Amino acid sequence: MYKNKFVNILFVIALVLCTIGSGFMASPRLVPIAPALKLSVTQSPLTVYPPIMIYRAQLSYLPPTPSAKLIVDFYNLTSTGTVTSTGLVYLGSAPVDRSGAAVLSKQMKTGTYTAVARIVINRQVVWSNKVTYKVP
Repeated sequence: MYKNKFVNILFVIALVLCTIGSGFMASPRLVPIAPALKLSVTQSPLTVYPPIMIYRAQLSYLPPTPSAKLIVDFYNLTSTGTVTSTGLVYLGSAPVDRSGAAVLSKQMKTGTYTAVARIVINRQVVWSNKVTYKVP
C-alpha cells in the first residue's frame, strides 16, 4: 500500500516537472527587453547662422543583432505634439557607433522645437524621451 502511494507521488511530481519544463521549452523564443534610448540636444559651438544643433541618441546597452547595422532616426514633433506618423518632421538618420551613440548635426531656423529619436532593434521599435529645445 505504501509502495503504491510512493509511486503515485513520484508520478505526480514527474508530471508537474514535465509540465513546468515544457512550458519553458515550448516558448518559440525569448524576446529580450529592448534597451532604452536617451536623446539630448545641444547647440554647436560654431558661430554660424542658422545655428547647428547636435542631436545625440544614446542606447542604454548594445543589444546583440544579427549583422544588422543599427540606425537612429531623428524627428521634430509638429505643433500637435504627438508621436504619430503624421505628427513627425524627419530630421535625418545616423548610425549607432560601438559605444551605442548616434549623432546628427543639422542647421535649424530660430524657434522652439520638441525632438524625439527612434530605433528599430530586432523588429522592436524603441522611442526616446522628448526633448524641447530653443534655437536662438
